[in-house]
Amino acid sequence: MGARWATDGVLYDRSIGPLDQIITRTTDGWSPPRRLTPDSLQASCVIWSPDCKRIMYVLPGVTGIPNGLGVAIEVISPDDRSPKRLYAHQSSGEAAMYVAWGRDPKLLFYNTMDATGRLSFWSVPAAGGTSRLLLRDDPAHRLGRFNFATDGRRLFFTLAADESDVYVAELKP
Repeated sequence: MGARWATDGVLYDRSIGPLDQIITRTTDGWSPPRRLTPDSLQASCVIWSPDCKRIMYVLPGVTGIPNGLGVAIEVISPDDRSPKRLYAHQSSGEAAMYVAWGRDPKLLFYNTMDATGRLSFWSVPAAGGTSRLLLRDDPAHRLGRFNFATDGRRLFFTLAADESDVYVAELKP
């Protein structure tokens, strides 16, 4: 992820340790780094909202979920540190993969992967509520990567285009 700037802080990951560290700018300089989520969690795909008031992240896998795939998506304010769960694996059976904000901080976007490897794109109000299915890939139009971008009106993603050349070599006796 690297560092992500906000109006009065920097959200960053470290090469070793928690991915959701934040430092803020004060009148005395920069604050020491602090965790946003409990020490027992290792958040990934951590990203600021467009208005820099909230941070969205994916919680990693647990038993029954392949390593690295998310079991939940939460939003947290750096000030009150009370996370709000917006998506949970148990409700759909699909693992959370990636999150993104559009231009409107009231709506966020994420994608999930089902047991067959199909990806689905969803939107959900940042205040919580029912997720809305936007797009599901199919075998004829497989997605090339799990990450994506959005401006809130369009999704930007890659489609896989597997190609290969076939060569023949004659063997000498």
